[in-house]
Amino acid sequence: MKLCNYKHLIGKSKEKIEELKEPLRIARIKKQAQMDLGKINDRISILEGAIEEECFKYPLNFIYIIDMLDEIDLCEHRKNRYQEIIENFFD
Repeated sequence: MKLCNYKHLIGKSKEKIEELKEPLRIARIKKQAQMDLGKINDRISILEGAIEEECFKYPLNFIYIIDMLDEIDLCEHRKNRYQEIIENFFD
């Protein structure tokens, strides 16, 4: 009986291990993307609260309110992009 080359066997083992790790890596990446999406949602909530607080102040700082609204729009855009990417990559 002829034995296989040990180096060849180790190479196959590493490939098999990498194949088994793929679903775990994919799940980890998806969870990370979902966590990032949660951070964006938190940021939107914080900005909305800051706008509400600013509306009770006198005199109103319109520039600040406009800046916060612009940042909310940017966060909403980023949130939509994240959702598209998550749907396309993982579903």
